[in-house]
Amino acid sequence: MRKFRWAVLVGVMIAVIIGLIVFISGRIIPADAPVAGVDDTFPKLTGTNLLLESVTVPDDLEGQLRLIVVAYNEDQQVFVEKWLRPLESLSEAYPELHGYYVPLLPQDASGAALPIIGGMTIAASSDTDRARTVVVFTDVDEFNQILDIPGVDALQLFLLDENGAILWRGSGNYDPLTLESLENALS
Repeated sequence: MRKFRWAVLVGVMIAVIIGLIVFISGRIIPADAPVAGVDDTFPKLTGTNLLLESVTVPDDLEGQLRLIVVAYNEDQQVFVEKWLRPLESLSEAYPELHGYYVPLLPQDASGAALPIIGGMTIAASSDTDRARTVVVFTDVDEFNQILDIPGVDALQLFLLDENGAILWRGSGNYDPLTLESLENALS
């Protein structure tokens, strides 16, 4: 009977600790609504990179040109990876181009930010990848409305200048024609 009480007590303590961690991480990790920019600029988003640093997209991003790949759910990660190699080749050809991956998640998921970001951090292969992956918990519908995006079924790609102006945009799975369009915009 004594062992059973200890097991229950330990189980309750673990549940309380996990609950506190989730609660605190939900308070620490930003979950702000997107802030619309003027004209054709990318909205400001507050997120956390996989190095656990707060990042404002696009203001805190490096590079004269920034390519942002937005995904809405973990199922789209497969398509992000298909874009990865061609986009890395572009970065080599255009040193002023810096690429960023922005998983855009609903605000109400911010309570689970710690396990989400922790899992993504473990999966990232380098600190460079961790620095350029910015997880954003926001009002996804408002973001899509600001940028006139019809839904969350497709990846979104945005080429921005250093002021956050959208120079080019594309969507969907990897497609050589979309890549060619991006290359034309970079030329």
